[in-house]
Amino acid sequence: MTHKRFSVFVFMALLLFFAAPLRSGEPLNIGSRRELFVDDFLIEKLSGEAELRLHHPTPRELAIVHDAPWEGTSSGYHTVFQDGDLYRMYYRGLQLDVSKGRISTGRHEPFYCYAESQDGVHWNKPDLGLVEFEGSKKNNIILRGVGTHNFAPFKDENPNCAPEARYKALGGIMSEGGLFAFQSADAFIGR
Repeated sequence: MTHKRFSVFVFMALLLFFAAPLRSGEPLNIGSRRELFVDDFLIEKLSGEAELRLHHPTPRELAIVHDAPWEGTSSGYHTVFQDGDLYRMYYRGLQLDVSKGRISTGRHEPFYCYAESQDGVHWNKPDLGLVEFEGSKKNNIILRGVGTHNFAPFKDENPNCAPEARYKALGGIMSEGGLFAFQSADAFIGR
């Protein structure tokens, strides 16, 4: 038997050995974790009127409109998390312009903005007074410039976390100098 044939034989034997438990008819123990049934991997068979059918989204009212000048034409990278009785939303505001078939982001620098909600459906964009935009701090901006790309905020639930670092975020890209870490005692990370 040549080396190549032996390698193929060993590979096939290992494949059959490790795949056997999946074919054995034994139920797959998923413990208490939730599973999303998008295919038949965890379903041996369906009988009667049972069927695997994904639900289609149901259009509802708009939750939030990004219409402030600092939010620009390209608000994105939304992060939402529940913080006690409040839902917090963080998102990037960026102005995209197209001229002569090319995209430009130069009208204003990117910002990171904040909104909050009591129910996760109806959102308020509070005037935070933290960051200036065109001569005014009457806006919901928490961060400008460096770090606004890939900004990923979260609340540190570790009971040993220092109070001044309860809210944290990572953001930035290589051309800005890499990944930056942000922290804050309140939800307005980045200032």
